[in-house]
Amino acid sequence: FSTMLTSIREDMRVDGVKVGVIWDEHYVEALSAFLPEYPEIPVVVDPVRASKNGTQLLSDKGFKGLVKSVFPKATIITPNLDEASFITGEKVRTLKDMEGCARALAATGPEAVVMKGGHLKGEPIDLLFDGTDCITWKRKRIDRVIHGTGCIFSSLLVSFLVHGYSIKEAFIASESLM
Repeated sequence: FSTMLTSIREDMRVDGVKVGVIWDEHYVEALSAFLPEYPEIPVVVDPVRASKNGTQLLSDKGFKGLVKSVFPKATIITPNLDEASFITGEKVRTLKDMEGCARALAATGPEAVVMKGGHLKGEPIDLLFDGTDCITWKRKRIDRVIHGTGCIFSSLLVSFLVHGYSIKEAFIASESLM
């Protein structure tokens, strides 16, 4: 992984970074060392801890390292409710819980937090906390199993940020395409 990051650094112009599944704490350390070289670009971190079927993808140690060393370098983090609950130690079951949790997650260092509410009972609600205000985006639940929506969403976010959208504009534009 470090070799790949070195190759990227030497051979490419980096305009934005989207972080998804990370294998272990060694990858987290390499990523944490890489990001400060690009302080002016947007970084969106989708802190994937487990797959939809429950398979753990990143160890607890690696996940805690991600929170400690990568979140402070992020423009936006995009945890789902389970990931947010694991980080804060608080169950997130309602929109009010999401608001409080987003504020707590902001204290870990990112500029903004998007709480993905697909696991809420009823209609899904996503919430953006931009450091000052919370805004929400509601949609109808689709009655089927869909994989990868968090990955797509965070990729859209970084794409809009790279093109000069504000955090709020990128959130709205990304949500409108989901």
